Amino acid sequence: MTVRDSVGSKAVGRKAIFLPLLLLALLPLTAAPALAINCVADAGGTVDGFVNYPVPPSQINIDGNCRIQNYPASNPMTSNFSFDGTLRGLLIIFDNVDFTGNMSCNASHDHKLWFTNGSTTTLNQGCQNILIPVEKIEKANPPGPPFVTIGVPFTWTLTIPVLFDPATGTVIN
Repeated sequence: MTVRDSVGSKAVGRKAIFLPLLLLALLPLTAAPALAINCVADAGGTVDGFVNYPVPPSQINIDGNCRIQNYPASNPMTSNFSFDGTLRGLLIIFDNVDFTGNMSCNASHDHKLWFTNGSTTTLNQGCQNILIPVEKIEKANPPGPPFVTIGVPFTWTLTIPVLFDPATGTVIN
């Protein structure tokens, strides 16, 4: 009985050391996404909230033409953006993005920002100067019942403005 107690104690001691060592070895596998990424070098030019970056990185460095997509209001893009100082004329497309992060823009670099498919943002004045105005189509059903029977003619109104500024919501018909 004494032999078993001493062997049992050694086994318990080994288990007590093994478990923390195992957890320490597995810790890198549970690391959070990178704090900073380069759009082209690290993400292949697309930062996708539905696919490769479900949690927005804290910093995105724009090192080429970049597409940011699929960060709706339920998972907004909160990243800070910075541009490579040597590059000129980049196009950054925000597709289905609710952007609440920070972006520092320099209009002299000729970069362009394009917000499409319901993307929203509140950009500082320096960035509003490089926005690409986009068209927006407003559909309105005429007064009356909202449903029609198959084969019965119906009408609706489409208003196509000349310009739409997604940063302010301004529509110029």
